[in-house]
Parts: sequence; C-alpha cells; structure tokens
Amino acid sequence: MINYKICNSCQESKPHTIEFFYKHSANNKLRAVCRTCLNIYQTKPNAKYRKRIRLEVLQHYSNAEIPFCNCCNEAHLEFLAIDHINGGGREHRKSMKASNIYMALRKENLPTGYRVLCHNCNASLGYYGYCPHN
Repeated sequence: MINYKICNSCQESKPHTIEFFYKHSANNKLRAVCRTCLNIYQTKPNAKYRKRIRLEVLQHYSNAEIPFCNCCNEAHLEFLAIDHINGGGREHRKSMKASNIYMALRKENLPTGYRVLCHNCNASLGYYGYCPHN
C-alpha cells in the first residue's frame, strides 16, 4: 500500500516515496516539497530572486542601503548573515516552513528581534557567547 503526500508547494497529491520526494539531509525523512517543485525553485532565475530577497532583508535589518555587520561594520554581502538577537536560531530554523531564513522573514513582514552580523561575529556569539570585537 502506497501512502500519498500533498506537496507544500504545488499542492498535488503524490506517492510518498523517494521517486517523488527528496530525503532531507538533516533527519533523513522525505521533504515536504516534491522533487519537481524543488528543482524549479533551485533554477538560476530563482537564485537571482533569492539573492534579491536576501539583499532586501539585510538592508532592512541594517537600516542602510549598504548592509553591514552590526558588530564590526563588515560590508561584504558574502560575509553577512541574520542573527537572532536573543538566541534561539537553531530552534527557529527547525520550526520554519521555508528553508531560507530570508524568505521566511520577508513572509513574516520582517519582524523585530533580528540583526545583521558577519559570519565571524555570529559564530563567535553562538560558540562563545561573546564577540572579540566587543
């Protein structure tokens, strides 16, 4: 007997097998979005769209046209990330329906409680509880 699952993206009912849904790397369960939709999402035009959304979110939380790290003022886009001001990033990512935090924040109308940090400052806060810049 084959179980069916509704894709979270296209809303089509498809067999709940690896032929129709990729496995999630973190928990080895089948993803909520079917292979077809995921492949469309990961095409180049969508990559440009995701980059544009990322820039928009970083600009919002930097409160500047050129985003920068709230700690060390790093301004290279490649080095910047969103930080959960009060911690809880791992739990938030697990609870998100979207796999991209920038898309999720935009969908939630850019709520408060976030800031822009570079990956070094963000990692230091996560691992050690402080950043050497302060």
